[in-house]
Amino acid sequence: MPYRLEEVTDAGAWDAFVLSRDEYSITHSWAWGELKGAFGWRPRRFVLLAGDAPRAGAQVLGRPIPLLGGELWYAPRGFLVDWQDAAALAELTAALRTAGRRAGAAFVKVEPMAREGRDPAVLEGLGYRRAAKGIQPRHTLYLDLTKSEDELLAGMDRGTRYNVNLAGRKGVTVRAAGGRDELASFYDLLHATTDRKHFLVHNLAYYRETLARFGATSTLLFAERDGETLAAAFVLGFGRYAYYAHAATADLGRELKASNRLVWEAVRWARGRGFAVFDFWGIPAAPAPGNPLYGVYTFKMGFGGEVVAFAPPYDLPLSPVKYRLINAALALQAAWRNLRARGTFHDPMAE
Repeated sequence: MPYRLEEVTDAGAWDAFVLSRDEYSITHSWAWGELKGAFGWRPRRFVLLAGDAPRAGAQVLGRPIPLLGGELWYAPRGFLVDWQDAAALAELTAALRTAGRRAGAAFVKVEPMAREGRDPAVLEGLGYRRAAKGIQPRHTLYLDLTKSEDELLAGMDRGTRYNVNLAGRKGVTVRAAGGRDELASFYDLLHATTDRKHFLVHNLAYYRETLARFGATSTLLFAERDGETLAAAFVLGFGRYAYYAHAATADLGRELKASNRLVWEAVRWARGRGFAVFDFWGIPAAPAPGNPLYGVYTFKMGFGGEVVAFAPPYDLPLSPVKYRLINAALALQAAWRNLRARGTFHDPMAE
């Protein structure tokens, strides 16, 4: 049966297709593409049809390439496809290669949402190259929200469970933001966290746009005691997943363990709204004590759950010369960002 690639321009139709797949991410959603579209990316959504039946799809974010011209194409969390379906992957690749070259794309970066150990090796036979680095974290932590609250508490390590209860006994409460005007308070707290823990953060406009795009299925939570904000977090929802997307903590009152209580209430919020999986949105791949994010790793792991590792990222070069030049420039940019934020060229989320 002949295949054809169609571009989807209807938000409802696209999200319905995404949610029909076995594996998907919030980064495949229409709203995610629009969020990125507000900050320099151009989202396009493609579905590969066999007759009238969808076999695969891709949300591709395009960004202009300074000086060289053309675009960089990026498919966050990869294609919407059975990664073992060689025929569909070959057809989708051929169609994207044609569409990408027409748009002047130098390459397509793909992050397969295939579990590690089931790596889509077929990609290398289609002209893809194993990429040195992706953009989304390869490793994350899934918490099963179909379990009861008692089961979730029992699945925590002893210290984390103690801290959740301690914060409650010490008078820490968690509430949802009362309005968008509270976003500035979250951003101030986020910058304080960045200065202390060397995270990379977006500007305020990005978080404002995030709230606008995902506000109907998401929340901004604050942990407080006696009117003092101790911690805050964005929880974003899409389909069966809730994501612990952005979090911040105050330096003051850390002995109250407000962050532990905040995560627990975020889990309860997500479970109460029918989400099936709580995704902690990334843990370091090599969690050793010297890693700048080791504390983040141990904190998240304390809540139990399943460590999930995805296959490595791949690039599909469309213009070999531009691809080499852009790859070198992106590597330098990433190294500079890590040096500026963390004092090291090494990415603490990478292997």
